[in-house]
Amino acid sequence: MKNDESDSRPIILVVDDEPDFLDAVRLFLLSNGDEDYEILTTNRPSRVAEILATQASRIRMILLDIHMPEHNGLEVLRWVRAHPQLESIPILMISGDQTGRRRVAEAADPNIDFLLKPFDPEVLYYRIKRSGEFV
Repeated sequence: MKNDESDSRPIILVVDDEPDFLDAVRLFLLSNGDEDYEILTTNRPSRVAEILATQASRIRMILLDIHMPEHNGLEVLRWVRAHPQLESIPILMISGDQTGRRRVAEAADPNIDFLLKPFDPEVLYYRIKRSGEFV
């Protein structure tokens, strides 16, 4: 997990079990020159509870892998939605298989979107901007 405790910018939290994916997302978002938000990453879903406890007031969007070995993304999604400050935060669920799209639709949450891996980084950037938090 990468974080600067003194930073007060809004956070985009990225949770994925693949460290290379986390690095790629971080580098892409930073390369767009927008430093109005902090990118906080973790490859351990079990760390999300700690992050929610300490950073919930700063989190503005979450990118969340659906398929992870320790805890799946739908389980992590329940933790996020149980937090009073994050009940309607935009979440972009990410998966390498099409069944993720169905699972997101079944959640019937208007603040959840789906993106199939692999994806064009420009599409990711557009989805983040479209969330309305980072216009």
